[in-house]
Amino acid sequence: AIAGKRDEITVFGQDYDTPDGTCIRDYVHVADLVDAHIKGLNWLINGGDSEVFNLGTGNGFSVSEVIENSSVITNKPVPHKIGPRRAGDCSSLVSGSQKAQDMLGWQPTRSNLKEMITDAWRWHQNGHYDK
Repeated sequence: AIAGKRDEITVFGQDYDTPDGTCIRDYVHVADLVDAHIKGLNWLINGGDSEVFNLGTGNGFSVSEVIENSSVITNKPVPHKIGPRRAGDCSSLVSGSQKAQDMLGWQPTRSNLKEMITDAWRWHQNGHYDK
């Protein structure tokens, strides 16, 4: 929506039991996910058993925080509207990654809003979605 490829985004509800009323989600930088997968592959190559790992920061950001930070970082307004809640949406969803930290030595290092939005905006400006 910031890049003008769609009219707006929809915020599904603003009456949740969160500080600003919008849902909180645990966003993880794609580079942190890549790092976790590489560590997982190395784990297997070195004889580790197959495991299931949650990959998250254990913290979350609200939809409103993402919109506000996106506007500041891109220096553009985020066209959005408030819609009704979606059935089944939880107020807050975050994932711990203690097992991945303990077994793989994985720790997210780039999963903060400034870095995630800056990198995503740079990626969008390079036209990769058009290919």
